[in-house]
Amino acid sequence: MSLYAYEDDLLVYAAEAEERRPYRCSGCGSPVRVRKGPSRVPHFYHLARASSCRLYSKSEDHLLAQLSLKKLLPAGETVIERPFPRILRVADVAWETRKIIFEIQCSFLTPREAEHRMEDYQTAGYQVVWILDDRIFNRKILRPAEQLVRLFPCYYATLRKGDPIFYDQFEIFHRNYRIKKGHHLKIHIEKPRTLPSFSWEEDRFPSQIIQKAAKTSLYFQGDLLHKALLSEAIPMLAISMQNLRALERLSVKEAKQKVSLLRKVIKKIFLEPFGILMFFLLERAAR
Repeated sequence: MSLYAYEDDLLVYAAEAEERRPYRCSGCGSPVRVRKGPSRVPHFYHLARASSCRLYSKSEDHLLAQLSLKKLLPAGETVIERPFPRILRVADVAWETRKIIFEIQCSFLTPREAEHRMEDYQTAGYQVVWILDDRIFNRKILRPAEQLVRLFPCYYATLRKGDPIFYDQFEIFHRNYRIKKGHHLKIHIEKPRTLPSFSWEEDRFPSQIIQKAAKTSLYFQGDLLHKALLSEAIPMLAISMQNLRALERLSVKEAKQKVSLLRKVIKKIFLEPFGILMFFLLERAAR
């Protein structure tokens, strides 16, 4: 699905397109048609399978998230499905005046592809902000690509065929597991800010905040980095940050102890008897 397609060299919006009229996909150039209805978002669909085209696999929720972002951002400053021919990319939402690309992810993603997207858009002079569908991400097991992109500007979205909710959250990780997560922090996606020079002391802030501050110069009003900066002036927030850091240390320590205990149990119940049996069999075979 996509919201725009080409008619000759003109980019046409799905809501304004004519049914049964031929169009070309803005991503791969394949033939597409428009689909409309009272209970669906107008969109273009491929006439033939095009699994190599990123626009082919977009869901209706993905389209709704794009439209919601455009509605939240300043009028006239954003472009949905903005093509970048030089790097062979089509951005979900490009905030032209701020040089920000919003990449909405409603399906699985490899770390390699995530890295390539960020690098490609960086060469075009844009910074990527990731929006992850919380039905796929934000689960107990941290997906490899999620582990990577959470170090950069990255937020979750609740997409339920209504107005999406974009949020940040405090998280505690141990290896590839999310062992704790905090309440949703609603972010103001229309209010990006540049990260100022700041002393990110390990005893004052959770590692999640320190790691992200080391990778990005961009944050948004309401997110964790914003809360951390506000803690400099608000004593209660400063205490909250220190409490989160203490909770993080305790939770990781407990998680390590559980893993250590589990290993001991596995060794006692499975590995030691198996080792004794193998020794017995090898001894028999040597006779």
